[in-house]
Amino acid sequence: MPACRLWGEGKGARTGARLQPYAPGHDAVGMWLNEWLTTSVEARNRPRTVSSYRETVDRYIDPAIGRIALKRLEPEAVDAMLRRLTARGLSPTTVRYAHAILRIALGRAVKSGRVIRNVASLVEPPARSTPERLPLTADQARAFLAAVDKDRLAALYKLAISTGMRQGELLALRWQDVDLDGGRVTIRHTLRLGTRELAEPKTERARRTLRLSAETASGLREHRRRQLQDRLAAGRRWIDGDFVFATGNGTPLDSRNVTKAFQRNLANAGLPHQRFHDLRHACATLLLEDGEDLGVVSRILDHSQIATTRRRVRTSHARDARALRGPHGLDPGSPAGRSVGLTGVRRGVQAEIKGPSGTPGGPFCVQDDGPPGGIRTPDLLIRSQSL
Repeated sequence: MPACRLWGEGKGARTGARLQPYAPGHDAVGMWLNEWLTTSVEARNRPRTVSSYRETVDRYIDPAIGRIALKRLEPEAVDAMLRRLTARGLSPTTVRYAHAILRIALGRAVKSGRVIRNVASLVEPPARSTPERLPLTADQARAFLAAVDKDRLAALYKLAISTGMRQGELLALRWQDVDLDGGRVTIRHTLRLGTRELAEPKTERARRTLRLSAETASGLREHRRRQLQDRLAAGRRWIDGDFVFATGNGTPLDSRNVTKAFQRNLANAGLPHQRFHDLRHACATLLLEDGEDLGVVSRILDHSQIATTRRRVRTSHARDARALRGPHGLDPGSPAGRSVGLTGVRRGVQAEIKGPSGTPGGPFCVQDDGPPGGIRTPDLLIRSQSL
């Protein structure tokens, strides 16, 4: 009988890790991870989560420890894997994510009786990295919207900044979800990442109605006029999906192309690099600068916890603005205060937070100086000679 090979032996072997028996077939860690992904993860999670788990397993976990016998996996091998991933220059967030996936997979192996302990839970991942998030300031938002005023996606950017909607929610928006006369937009779907397929919102709480400012509604009306022109030009090639933001033939926009266009417009405007998702953080920051309650902002953005909202905002900017410029965050006499209409948001009196059925606790906020039924959103659109 041939001698048992050891993990780390042969070509490409790395030192510093405890050698482990190589396990062919179903006893290997890699085989268990694949079984877990197929039978457990795919049955319980959204396709985006499944794809993320599988990519992390294939890129980081399986090449490092996939050939080790599942029952012979030791904490030292897991620790060596994490250290090698860190040495490759991966961020602490990515390394912690790989560790978390392995810990969940081994936890399932314990429950199914395949192993008697979860060795990943015995290993400390690298410390969490919390770089400061710097969403657009009011002045930067004004400059960006001025720069993209004639852009095909101008209405998309304005809606994103003024409501904090997720990119998938924006791209899944249909005209039947928009009440321009009533100044409301209702979120009912999201666009599945990497596809053009409608999916259910991220959470049940994500089904919410948001108030539109007059300027945002006006921008959407102009966008609709342009879209009708596209439809006439496309003729029979037009595919009517009722999407607010669509390609030249009516199909949903691709999220990757939208992000590339957004970042290109940022660069052209001389503004710092941002993820599209950071527009949500900009919306939250601007609301807080205007004196809005953190809990209300959290519900507008559909965060599950207020702590999540607090971590996402430009905290130092929001905190200092109120002390330096007054209770509404922006000086009404400043260029930003005149051109980004935030100071009027607090005129409305927050009443009761209600859900779709009218029960307390849902993501709806009414105010006394306008029609009830939607969450208030800031008037963030520029008022300048360029408009």
